[in-house]
Amino acid sequence: KFITATETIRKMKTDFLLMENEMKKLQENMIDITESSHQITSVLHETRTNLTNLTKKSNLLKKLSAISSLPAQLTRLVEEKNYTQAVQEYNKSQWIFQLYGSQTSFRGIQEDCKKLIDGLRVKLKEDFERVDNKNLQLTQIGLLLQLGENPTILSNEILQLTSQRLHDELINLQDQTERDMMEFVDLGIENFLNDLIALSSVYYEMFIAKHFESEPDTFQEISREKLNEFVTSNIALYLNLVHERVDHETENGDCRILLRALD
Repeated sequence: KFITATETIRKMKTDFLLMENEMKKLQENMIDITESSHQITSVLHETRTNLTNLTKKSNLLKKLSAISSLPAQLTRLVEEKNYTQAVQEYNKSQWIFQLYGSQTSFRGIQEDCKKLIDGLRVKLKEDFERVDNKNLQLTQIGLLLQLGENPTILSNEILQLTSQRLHDELINLQDQTERDMMEFVDLGIENFLNDLIALSSVYYEMFIAKHFESEPDTFQEISREKLNEFVTSNIALYLNLVHERVDHETENGDCRILLRALD
């Protein structure tokens, strides 16, 4: 056992000596590899930096090139009534105009785009006055806000447009003297009351339920008060008109139809 152990130790000593030599070679090789790597990195660093800068400049040139076709693109989108995409494309280009708008070549493009967008603002407000669909009204107000419309000013304009529209409907309802009481009430519900509900709902969702960082903390409360006043005054006008018609029907109409209409 002693002889065997001695031979084993001798063999291990030899093996470890060989391993130590190999580790020294490995260490020397790693030092050489590290030095080579540093040299390659230092040589390629400048090239890599140049390539990165060239890529950035290439991307910028592509975006600047796309700007030149923006007025034509906006014109096409507006003609197709694709207002949402038109607003998105215009907003995406604003950072370029902010950086390069002072240059002559971009100033003309910026002015053309601004004219198109100003026309779109007017069109959105005109369409809002005519549209009955609540979802469309929400979309129109949302687009106007995306275009930078001041929420306070826009909310007042919306109430003015809506007031004129409801006023016209009341005038039209007042002229329906040849219709009986049932038809008169149905028209009032289908036109005036339904529009009042829809428009009030849109106003609530856009200016009361939402929070605007740019507006004072009292904005929501003031908007709520304006909406309450708007609804109350219009309901009063409508009920006065109904009251007048009821007085007329009481004197000249069929009481059974009157009762059904009031019900």
